[in-house]
Amino acid sequence: MYIEQLGDDKFLITDDAKTLMNLESRGVSLSQKRFNHIKQNLSYRGIELNQRAEINSISNSATLAQQLQKVIQSSIITGGMASDWFSLPEDKFEKEVKGLFRQNKGKFSQQLTFDNKFTGLSGHLVNIPILLQGANKPNKQIFTVSVKAQGNWNSAYSVLGKMTDLTDPTNNAQNTQQFVIIDDHNVGDQFNNLVLLF
Repeated sequence: MYIEQLGDDKFLITDDAKTLMNLESRGVSLSQKRFNHIKQNLSYRGIELNQRAEINSISNSATLAQQLQKVIQSSIITGGMASDWFSLPEDKFEKEVKGLFRQNKGKFSQQLTFDNKFTGLSGHLVNIPILLQGANKPNKQIFTVSVKAQGNWNSAYSVLGKMTDLTDPTNNAQNTQQFVIIDDHNVGDQFNNLVLLF
């Protein structure tokens, strides 16, 4: 993220088009329809996507930190929105974790379901791989992440985007907990860094 002072108390916060460039480098074709979809969803958050493909906001010194956070969150949400615009290889770790949950279904006091889709703050449908709900306990949204040591973290950033999109900061009474199960066999010495990401 970049912050540029435009005047005495006026600042531009921008991702310098890095978010959309990253999506294109990962094989996402950004048609005008998709660009407009992203732009519309970001505008609901008070963030602009301009014709130079920059996610940005104008702020004063009093709201600078808040607007910076909103631009960062918007960048993460954009990555999550684009997750179904390119095909990912089958997530074998997610399949393995779901299998373990199925085997132990009787041990949970809450109802166990798989691949539930909920509408996020962006208006985009977000898939929750594993969900525990009911029994007068907070709902538990469970995601999985498997990244290889020294490999790219695209799948981890995608999961973070989905989790952020499903979290409503204005609803303090939200009765939901989010969990991430990490494949610690593949990630090697980057495990702590991956934990810090979440």
